[in-house]
Amino acid sequence: MNGNDVDYMDIFNRGATEKIYWAVSAGLCLDVERFRFNFRSDASYMDMANPDNDKSREMDDWANSRVGKETACRVVKDTLCCIRSLAPYATSGHDLRHILFKDVTEALRFAKEDRVSGYRKWFLVSALWHDVGRLLESHFDHLDIAKEKRINHAIFSYGVCKEFLENYNMPYALKKHILYAVVGHSGLNVETFIGRATQRADRLQTVGPEGFLRAVGYDIAVANMRLKTKANEAFKTTLPPLQKIQDAFHISEFFLRNMLENIGRFPQDRENHLKMISCGILYMASDDAVREQIFYPELTVYERGRAASFLSPNKPVLKASVWRNAINEVRKREQKEVQSVPPDDFELEDLLFEALSAPGNAPLREREQINFRRQIELLGSQSRARLAQGVRLACDWQKRMDEDDQAFLAEYLNETGPDSIQGLIAQNALDISGWSSSNNRAQLNSEASRRLSRAP
Repeated sequence: MNGNDVDYMDIFNRGATEKIYWAVSAGLCLDVERFRFNFRSDASYMDMANPDNDKSREMDDWANSRVGKETACRVVKDTLCCIRSLAPYATSGHDLRHILFKDVTEALRFAKEDRVSGYRKWFLVSALWHDVGRLLESHFDHLDIAKEKRINHAIFSYGVCKEFLENYNMPYALKKHILYAVVGHSGLNVETFIGRATQRADRLQTVGPEGFLRAVGYDIAVANMRLKTKANEAFKTTLPPLQKIQDAFHISEFFLRNMLENIGRFPQDRENHLKMISCGILYMASDDAVREQIFYPELTVYERGRAASFLSPNKPVLKASVWRNAINEVRKREQKEVQSVPPDDFELEDLLFEALSAPGNAPLREREQINFRRQIELLGSQSRARLAQGVRLACDWQKRMDEDDQAFLAEYLNETGPDSIQGLIAQNALDISGWSSSNNRAQLNSEASRRLSRAP
């Protein structure tokens, strides 16, 4: 068995044994290594540096043709059907909410703002497929395989997507662009437009309310990391590599401080708004000691007026506007919060489970609920109280942003029509989000205009 002769969809329907895992993994890793080498060896694929080349023009001509548009619609329809059929394998943080609602809404917003056209619009397909490997990965979760020995989920995504695309008659170069975007989405910036656009949509889900709640859901419940943040003086000025972080709060901090440069006409405005929300939620959810540890650079520079020396490159000071706006949000929230007795373990557990039950979220499995309960038991009274405040703030922001997304999707669906690839993805995202046709679309669009007019 190797990466070229595996029926990946069949793996979902049969026992996930360790033998199958290692056979599939070994073959896939070799296949991906060869694919990446061959792709990067052809300069005509590097369309960020050389956007106007013969290969790009040929793909544009095909994508804009009747056959190209019909193929795009078939591919999107079949992709949506396939991913929804795999919902039973989803885990918190990598579920239909992330893959088919939040991530693709960000992708559609970018496609509209930047007027993406031609073959480049096919980044919407790679945005759909990028995390399908997480579903296959979860199929092997019960195996006793050390985390450091498991292969990257993006490699699994590549394998499933490659098998899927073989069913369609489309330019080989375009298939390679999609696969390169899928396999490279979770790393450093890639050299192609489709790849960078896919990365942009995915990265923006690591900050804001989605980023915090996904960290709580996936890193604690699924990956069995710590909810309690241990005291570590070194973490005031530096952070370990992402793969070595063992608690959810520092995972959130890492993404907050280390967003790689994204493409787009307005990337900084969107990023700064989401980072402000992340900063406020994380600050409010942390007890005094954790606040000092996580936000040492900002507390030192902006609140105490001193220089923050010896900061490592992966612990840069947040922008003053991000910090100030976040603290203002926290102060307003604290004035509204009624002082009460810290929640007990059961109350906090109910609050967390409810927070992870937004439309499209995968339900927590029994083992994941046990992981949660174990971590909650380790928290002190101040930690429980602050976490509850932070989670409530995250849920409020999540609700507001879901409403914004629904309004945008409804408006974009009207603009593009239900039979375009944008319309197909938008309608599916609305379905996942819990939106129904009985909603007043005009009211949603009016709400979107009102909210977006006051967004940074």
